[in-house]
Amino acid sequence: MPVLENPRHEAFAQGLASGLTAVEAYKRAGYRGGGANAWRLHGTEEVRARVRELQEITSARAGMSREEAVAMCIEILKAPPSAAHLEHPLCELKMGKDGPYAIFPDKRGVMERLAKMLGWDEPEKHDVQMTGPRGVLAGVMRRKN
Repeated sequence: MPVLENPRHEAFAQGLASGLTAVEAYKRAGYRGGGANAWRLHGTEEVRARVRELQEITSARAGMSREEAVAMCIEILKAPPSAAHLEHPLCELKMGKDGPYAIFPDKRGVMERLAKMLGWDEPEKHDVQMTGPRGVLAGVMRRKN
């Protein structure tokens, strides 16, 4: 699929493909607001197809597919600490007072990353209070009159 005709839609798709949330990508593409409009745009077939294409390009450049990255995360999560050794490809090398040793990456951080990669996270909700002419305070003042 070629670049999307609408430059904002293309910027939105690129933001999503780079790992931004729909609202973050929506704002970075130059739109105001977010929320429902960001998710509406996210749900369009042309944007979804473009995001998939961009992710495939990124995977090809990285030499690793999304599925391989997910498999590595799962392997880290399931590995017992006793399996850590200096030659293990998923271990981090640390230096202690007795010399080098190996540990697996932080499992909580890996789990958070895996949940984000698989879309398991709930969208973040933010409470917003408006205090302008049409905002909460103005509404309260109108009720008193």
